[in-house]
Amino acid sequence: MLEAIAKVVAAHPRLLVLSDEIYEYITYAPAQHVSFGALPGMWERTLTVNGFSKVCHVQGARLQRSAGCGQIHACVCLDIDIV
Repeated sequence: MLEAIAKVVAAHPRLLVLSDEIYEYITYAPAQHVSFGALPGMWERTLTVNGFSKVCHVQGARLQRSAGCGQIHACVCLDIDIV
């Protein structure tokens, strides 16, 4: 499924992906989490966001973390800091 989405993204040069992976550690065997940014050619086109409430069991916390390629990540983080 993710590979099919990656093909669509690859076909549209101006298309970017925001991947909310807050549940990355909540999986059931035999399923495994695959980050969209780890797919071939998608690192430069993906901003991955996550939060501490699920990952670190800090319910109610409004803290987040994000990862992505330099230019995309810097622009989005600037907007988040301003808001």
